[in-house]
Amino acid sequence: NSLHKEGFVSIGCAPCTRAVQEGEDIRSGRWWWEESKKECGLHYNKKI
Repeated sequence: NSLHKEGFVSIGCAPCTRAVQEGEDIRSGRWWWEESKKECGLHYNKKI
């Protein structure tokens, strides 16, 4: 996916998603205004 190449490791709707910068946590791109301890419930598994 071209967005993954641009740093979007977790892709959601446009207002809720931003690219993850080098050194940031992988989850920092989603719901970035919220407390980082929240869970969305969706997880990516490379084995699938």
